[in-house]
Amino acid sequence: MSKQKKILLGILTISPAFFMIWYFFNMFSFMQNIAGVMQNPDEFTGGPPPEIFGFMGQMFLPMILLMFVSFGLLIYYMVHILSVNEKFKKTTSNDKVLWVVLVLFTGFMGMIAYFFVEIWPTSDHDDNIQSALVE
Repeated sequence: MSKQKKILLGILTISPAFFMIWYFFNMFSFMQNIAGVMQNPDEFTGGPPPEIFGFMGQMFLPMILLMFVSFGLLIYYMVHILSVNEKFKKTTSNDKVLWVVLVLFTGFMGMIAYFFVEIWPTSDHDDNIQSALVE
């Protein structure tokens, strides 16, 4: 894998962590806004404040996008873990089971760990040899 592809994969792998921080920040500011609006309940006669629906719309699209990115990354990492050539990488089936369990149960944190331990350190030359061995 070329360095540019590794960088793109790394950005995609780390994106759920940044999204989580962004989401909690927005959720906190939303709660503060709603608390301020609810201090004067006479303005709203029946029905929720319109700020609630604005916030839900603002958060819905990024959540759906992140869900698809995370699912795609999960598939990519599972295929990568299970298809590593054992003769080339000197990994055992125990290592594969460990990585599969780690990625499945810890989600994006396991993916980040796998990226920095297994994918980033390999050079382009090593990847070319591996693809030649697989073919």
